[in-house]
Amino acid sequence: CMAACPYGVRIQIEKTGVIEKCRFCWYEGEPGNPPACVGTCISGARVFGDLDDPDSDISREIARTNAQPIAGDLTESKIYYVR
Repeated sequence: CMAACPYGVRIQIEKTGVIEKCRFCWYEGEPGNPPACVGTCISGARVFGDLDDPDSDISREIARTNAQPIAGDLTESKIYYVR
């Protein structure tokens, strides 16, 4: 993921060697806008939004595609994947 981020926001913590988690940087720096990777994805492969709002784009897309959290039985993941 560090190499794939075209915005260079994913970094490796020198002391531990761990890649820092994505902080969902805002496209054009405005809170409320999608992260840069979502806002610029020309294929629409990424969707971002409020999972607590059943009328949000993300909630509708999860229902439409039957997306599932990865390792959903192990964590309370907020990242869903369509397989």
